[in-house]
Amino acid sequence: NNTIVRFDVFTGGTNFGNIDIELFDEDKPESVKNFLLYVYSGGYSNLLIHRVDTNVAAQAVLQAGHVRLQKPHSSNTFDGYFQNRSLGRITNEFSVGPLLSNTFGTIAAARVSSATNSATTDWYINLADNVSLDSFQGGFTVFGRVINTTSPNNGTNLLNYFATITNLTFAFFSSEAFQQLPFSAYHFSYSTNIQVVTNIVVVTNDVVITNTVITTNTVIATNILGVQFRDLFTIQTSIQRGGVTPEKVRPKFKFGFPPAKVRSTTNATFTVSGSATDNSAVQRVVYDNGQAVEIVRGTTNWIGDIPLIPGTNRFAFRSIDRFGNESKSVLRTIFYQVPTPLPLAIIGAGTVIGGTNQQKFDLGRNYTLTAKTAKGNFFAGWQGNFVTPSTRLTFGMTTNVTNVTAVFATNSFPRLRGSYVGLMTPRTTNSGPHVAGMITMNLGPAGIYNGRLQPLSRTFPIRGFFNVANGSTITGMRGSSPLRLSLTISTNGPAEIHGEYVDGAEVADVVMYRFERTTETVPQTGQFTFAIAPQESSAIGEGFGIGTVDISGDAEVTLNGSRQDSADFSQSTAIYSGAHFPLFMRWSSDEALFGWMAFGTNNDTFEGSVRWLRPVFTNLFGEAGYVNGSRFTAPAEGQPLLSWTNGSVLLSGDDLESPIEIPVSLEGGGVTAATNNITLQLTPESGGRITGSFVHPGSQAVTPIWGVFLQQSNMAAGFFPGTNRSGSIRLRSLQ
Repeated sequence: NNTIVRFDVFTGGTNFGNIDIELFDEDKPESVKNFLLYVYSGGYSNLLIHRVDTNVAAQAVLQAGHVRLQKPHSSNTFDGYFQNRSLGRITNEFSVGPLLSNTFGTIAAARVSSATNSATTDWYINLADNVSLDSFQGGFTVFGRVINTTSPNNGTNLLNYFATITNLTFAFFSSEAFQQLPFSAYHFSYSTNIQVVTNIVVVTNDVVITNTVITTNTVIATNILGVQFRDLFTIQTSIQRGGVTPEKVRPKFKFGFPPAKVRSTTNATFTVSGSATDNSAVQRVVYDNGQAVEIVRGTTNWIGDIPLIPGTNRFAFRSIDRFGNESKSVLRTIFYQVPTPLPLAIIGAGTVIGGTNQQKFDLGRNYTLTAKTAKGNFFAGWQGNFVTPSTRLTFGMTTNVTNVTAVFATNSFPRLRGSYVGLMTPRTTNSGPHVAGMITMNLGPAGIYNGRLQPLSRTFPIRGFFNVANGSTITGMRGSSPLRLSLTISTNGPAEIHGEYVDGAEVADVVMYRFERTTETVPQTGQFTFAIAPQESSAIGEGFGIGTVDISGDAEVTLNGSRQDSADFSQSTAIYSGAHFPLFMRWSSDEALFGWMAFGTNNDTFEGSVRWLRPVFTNLFGEAGYVNGSRFTAPAEGQPLLSWTNGSVLLSGDDLESPIEIPVSLEGGGVTAATNNITLQLTPESGGRITGSFVHPGSQAVTPIWGVFLQQSNMAAGFFPGTNRSGSIRLRSLQ
């Protein structure tokens, strides 16, 4: 009188054969009921045989149960499936009733190897005598057998076919890897030049970069085996003997305890109970905790001991009849109270509102702490498990909360607040434009700042805060390249910030100064000239870049200059803390001239190193130079521009075979140069500039000269254009 279920096996769009299975209704009742529940509910329609293991030395099995196909006869490539929903984990029945061994042709409940009571939807048929499964961690429950037959494609003969099948492959999906998937025919698909385009959007806390970067990777793949849906083996189930006619009436479910008003408990296990009814029979009552479906004890009158986790627990209860019809779900929320001491520490002058050290906080509940500073101090941020500059900290209490520290410090940031400007100078000569450029920020009285990072290649918004050690580090991404900006603010002397900016393997030094607002006339007010001396063996030649600087009484700086290659530039900036101003000129995304200028103690001179980034340079991106600036004062009528009258003009570089030195006189307030071999003319101009020309002894061409007087150095310097590289001009005293 045992129930008999038929498996009609399909492949290639036709019925490949069938397997009749006799179920052991009385010997293994719960396992049989569980199996029939999925049969009646349609869970075993279009069921995929997703695993065939032919290794007799291990466990040779045919397995199915949780993988279903929507269109099993389709010629499309197998690329997806539906998964049967679990209706609860049943208790292992291996030791219930007769001890039935996992021999050839028997069907058993599949389960997680390490969890004895974990069988749900999956089953397997033994393709060999797998008696080792009888003693493995409580045994695997056999609940039926395949009925033998003489037909070649039916019963145990069909099992023998699967026991010797060789065309096994694997297919990967996001949720499962089928490594022992049988199929009956080969349909190859070839894929080449697969283009993968990924849109990476980088958004992080204390962000350096929030830009979209599109990267394209090309993957070459050939001979990729594509199995079609119709090649797979699928099963249709039907009951041949002992079945009943299914119906669609939903069972009913009712809670007895707890009532809906019960919301919390101090016990790790919560007992629930109630009743359920159905027009035929209630098969089980289950609850879903969001991770797994579990079965409680009893049916029409049920009871369950529900394990709880600390904090909020949510459950959905329902009853299920033998045909898979389900009642409406009834929800219950229980909060399991586990008081745990709060490890709170306070450093510095301040207090915390909302909690005290070792105060009991419930695990799983959210709490808010607020830091309150004492007068003359500032809140430097939370440290320990939670790192944030905000005075208000909201967190969920867990066992991992071991250190909550509020840090207060003497507030020096009100004195340091203001607008800062900085330059990023590559640390090595072969660094690129990604780490060269400017940085600006506004620093608030609590040490929090925002601004912009402006390397030559692009611009990023930045925000962050300085900690109690006066340091700050923020990170981000540029495509796949990690970015890091590390800064330290000086609390003594002029308001300065130093640090480094890292883009992948490239590093730049960062120096920033604050704009000093003043109502008094700055001591640097006046006119200045400057010359940029190139580095030795410069790719641009021996010429000096030149320019003038006008500084107003309210610290505004207007700069006009010419590079050694005759390109003009201009800039408007200001005097910053420590008597500094930035020389910064950007021509393109990979070409710029920049460096910090610093005034001397008498405010009549300034100097500083500069970098000139340009792709055509032989060392990839950078040349160094040095700037000398000098206050310029127009002399009285008839007085010399420098403190000497007789000297020489030295011309060198370009294509000159050797330097040319020409006598020069500054008498009468002008410049007079004469020689028997070369003609040279120089004309002083307003603001300390010099223009002139000479007949080049090599090309015989009239070659222009540009320069400036450096009165504090008692000399003049400049450049003249050459064929490939500039030449230099220097006026100096003969004394």
